[in-house]
Amino acid sequence: MTFTVFSVLIEGEMKQVFRRALDPGGKCLVLDIPAPVVADNEVLVATSFSLVSAGTESATLKKSVPELGRLALTDSRTKNQIERTLRGAGFREFLGRVQVELKKLHPLGYSGSGVVIEIGRNVDRFHVGDTVAFAGAGHAEYVSVPQTFAVKVPEGLAAENAAWGTVGAIALQGIRRLRPELRETVVVIGLGLLGQIAARILASAGTLVIASDPSEERRRRFSEATGGIAVPPSELEEIVQEASAGRGADGVLVAAKSDDRSVINQALRLCRERGRVIILGLVRLDFDRDPFWKKELDVGFSRSYGPGIFDPGYRNGLITYPPGYVRWPLDKNLLSFLEMLRDGAIAVNDLLDIEVPIERAQEAYDAITDGRAIAALLSYPCSVEKNQDVLAAARSIKIPATPIPKKQPRLGFIGTGGFVQATLGPMFLAAGAAIPILCSRSGVSARTAAELLRSGTITTDIEEVLSAQLDAVVIATRHDQHAALAVRALKAGKAVFVEKPPALTPDEYNALLGEIERNPRPFFVGLNRRFAPLARRMFEYLAGTPGIATYTVMTGPIPNDHWTLDPVQGGGRLLAECDHFFDFLNRLSESSPTRVTAYCTESREVPFAQRRNFRVSVEYDNGALGTLVFTTQGGRGFPREKVEWHGGGRSIVLEDFRKLTVYGKRKDGFVASRDLGHKDCCRSFLRYLSTGSPEGLSPSECLEASRTTLAAAESLRRGIPILL
Repeated sequence: MTFTVFSVLIEGEMKQVFRRALDPGGKCLVLDIPAPVVADNEVLVATSFSLVSAGTESATLKKSVPELGRLALTDSRTKNQIERTLRGAGFREFLGRVQVELKKLHPLGYSGSGVVIEIGRNVDRFHVGDTVAFAGAGHAEYVSVPQTFAVKVPEGLAAENAAWGTVGAIALQGIRRLRPELRETVVVIGLGLLGQIAARILASAGTLVIASDPSEERRRRFSEATGGIAVPPSELEEIVQEASAGRGADGVLVAAKSDDRSVINQALRLCRERGRVIILGLVRLDFDRDPFWKKELDVGFSRSYGPGIFDPGYRNGLITYPPGYVRWPLDKNLLSFLEMLRDGAIAVNDLLDIEVPIERAQEAYDAITDGRAIAALLSYPCSVEKNQDVLAAARSIKIPATPIPKKQPRLGFIGTGGFVQATLGPMFLAAGAAIPILCSRSGVSARTAAELLRSGTITTDIEEVLSAQLDAVVIATRHDQHAALAVRALKAGKAVFVEKPPALTPDEYNALLGEIERNPRPFFVGLNRRFAPLARRMFEYLAGTPGIATYTVMTGPIPNDHWTLDPVQGGGRLLAECDHFFDFLNRLSESSPTRVTAYCTESREVPFAQRRNFRVSVEYDNGALGTLVFTTQGGRGFPREKVEWHGGGRSIVLEDFRKLTVYGKRKDGFVASRDLGHKDCCRSFLRYLSTGSPEGLSPSECLEASRTTLAAAESLRRGIPILL
């Protein structure tokens, strides 16, 4: 795509503001990050201003290691996640994941404005050069946002005021959920930034607003801006009764943050019969039943900027909402608030306490966490020059790293998520490789991984990896990119290690197979289970005759909106996870699959990607049989993975790769710490690079596992056996 870049960079680097759990509460980091790449439905914006709020961001900034430890001990959901990780991955890998979480960079910020400098190929709302307000992106010199999360700034509105748009949209969505009517009495509890803006919108819309906050300074700001009533909590009930002639408030908007149950219960007492309470802030929800029941109150919540924020279809531009059903999605809320600012219906300038350049972001956060400020603006370099080379240069940065000996294998990673940071990357380092270059789409995860993996170059440009002097490229992105990236890497003359699955569709499989045949570079899939120590010992006991094998996977449920269940990005649990298990069954059979039949417990009406309880039977050309049982419905205490093999007078049982039992003329048993074979898998690939000959896993075996998985998926979709 041809575009003009409006450069606002400093020396070709992009700065962004982050928070890490391991840092003291209140501390932020301003780091150099490569500029993000723009997806098909996104726009790349050079930021002019971004708003720091005293609510969500300050709460995030205050989180520390002790608080996370308290959460791990008291929050049932967190405790369950920890327990599943310990059972599934083992203590060593759990510690690795903890280390990653402590060092993980969390972008701060979600409201800003700037100039569009690049658009994705499916973008139809914007052009390069448009001034926009955006939602959901952090404090950074460049941000890439879905086009549905941005709007053009109305003519006549300054960019620094447009940066308030997302915070205003959050307040506006809370008001829409409250459904106030003309001349109703509405109470706003809490006069932080969201409460101030919500109360001002309500006052401008013709409602009688009574605001409350313990802070005299915050009450003063509201009263001076609107002439409205603002009282301390202790006087609130009396004032509301007086102003409403004893009826009570028609609606209450709770915009406070408090662990005190008195806040929500005061909101209930303030309401008239059949009144409405909408919770916009973060308060303890410990209701007294009597006022809730006797008044038949409606209590609800307001979720961020408006409909669409958590809808992948809307976010990715796949769907739009008909106005007759969803009048105010998030982008319409954003634009509505900007128009209010332009028209002078409300003012926010008196709420701004500090403005600093992004390099001094810590000053802004200090002012907010100390209570000296409600809102702060971060400003960004504003010199504008037309230069197409600047953006490309900004997509790669160098950071200090250890020199790499000439003979050490050099790997470049495309995809740097949690699995790479906690497991795959450290295992390759332990196996003797160096990782000089990392690539991720936003650059954020690569920046975190660089510290853990001692990498010297971070990029968001895949071509930087493919053109680098490397022994191999490791692909660990989301699944829908695996095949295409592997083909690109092979065409670039690179050896390839790709995480499973190497392909999600037969077309991807055929394209990959064709490129491997045309370009016979080392090709390897991360099918690590066959390299596990107890797995290798199990293979030694195979009798050399056809056997019957069952692989049972007892896994936990994942949320319906998890990306692995997305039909495009993840493919569903069968396609996303089962290459491992079919490869193991193939290895046990010592043969090639000829027929695959799949069944599931879910009805045919359940979308394929949402099916998560299934059985797959595999027949082999030597007469061996294999069965995969994959379920989320098992009981606690059963092994997460259990393999049984029977043949040649022997029965072998492998439980969770910790315990191996062999039954036959004599009974043998082996116990070990759980080792899924990641390190030996990485070592095998490095030897493959060194010798040119595959060891332990050949390209044909990698593709055989993928072909088996694709056949199982086709059988499950069509309800018939698939011949191979």
